[in-house]
Amino acid sequence: MSETESSILQQSIFEIDISNTFGPEYVEMFNDIARFMMIQIGIQIMLVMSDPTKYSLYAGEFIVLLFFIVIGVLFYWLILRKLIHFT
Repeated sequence: MSETESSILQQSIFEIDISNTFGPEYVEMFNDIARFMMIQIGIQIMLVMSDPTKYSLYAGEFIVLLFFIVIGVLFYWLILRKLIHFT
């Protein structure tokens, strides 16, 4: 990692050290989970802003979809990535 990348990573407001609890190999998994959750939340916020009568931020479908996305990312990191390695 270059010095520029390192300094960008150090500019976070909060830092959660999960490598001691889960191990360093799962840090990227948690980053992917956070990334996909933020994408889905951003999409849902834009949908609510476009048509508040049709979409809700706290809709059951949104919560279920968010849960399924997290399960899918976990499936990839904990099962598929251990079976197949793409190079």
